[in-house]
Amino acid sequence: MNAPPQHDPALQFLSAYWLVYRALAERIEDHLNAHVGLDLRDFMALSHLQNPDYTTPSALARALHLPRYVISRTLDTLTRAGAVTHTADPRDARRLHYTLTPHGTHLLTLGFDLVRTLTNPLLDELGPDAPHATRTLERLLGLAAHLPTPKETA
Repeated sequence: MNAPPQHDPALQFLSAYWLVYRALAERIEDHLNAHVGLDLRDFMALSHLQNPDYTTPSALARALHLPRYVISRTLDTLTRAGAVTHTADPRDARRLHYTLTPHGTHLLTLGFDLVRTLTNPLLDELGPDAPHATRTLERLLGLAAHLPTPKETA
């Protein structure tokens, strides 16, 4: 089997996506760590916990497209840091709901300010294409969710 050509559209697309993600994630995470004490996953979890639909570990895992065990570790880290607290669901004591503490809200605010500072110049550079670029990424996410799993293609 031959390797795909370097200019194959599928490879170019995946490469561009990967490189943009890595460049943004690495730089933003470095700043979040240095100035706020969060990694990018912590920040994304805090930002999603503001939404009442994502207060359980399983809902948060689905929203962030991460395995539940990763979210459990993230929530444990945020709990130890005093950024979130949890309570049992009144209908099912085995089910936990997480909420931001005042400290977590403070960290999230600092993180948002930092993320805006880092990403606004990129969005400004895109100009009127910025909303379209965001919508395209959101559309790709929806399309990617429908890709077959390895079991479905076996």
